[in-house]
Amino acid sequence: MNLQLASRIAWSVIGAVAVFMVFNLFYPQYKEYQRLQETLKALEIQCALYEEEIKLYKDNQARLESDPEFVKQTAQEALGFVPRGETVIRFENDRRAGLSAGP
Repeated sequence: MNLQLASRIAWSVIGAVAVFMVFNLFYPQYKEYQRLQETLKALEIQCALYEEEIKLYKDNQARLESDPEFVKQTAQEALGFVPRGETVIRFENDRRAGLSAGP
């Protein structure tokens, strides 16, 4: 009976060591898998943002090709064009800039 108990203990120890070895073998790979899954999620979010940005650019391109008023507005904003007869007044100390600077 003492031999059976020793045999059970030995097999239990061998089993525990085997489980520990398998765990140590695969755990780093599992952690790397989790890290890669998080990276994939972040890249999918970034890709979706880029797709929205591309859609916006395509919409603007279509409007630039078909809407003269949009072309005029875009040129005025981007290049600082001013229609004839209009006067642009620029303030050196813009009130909004003064708000962020403090008293």
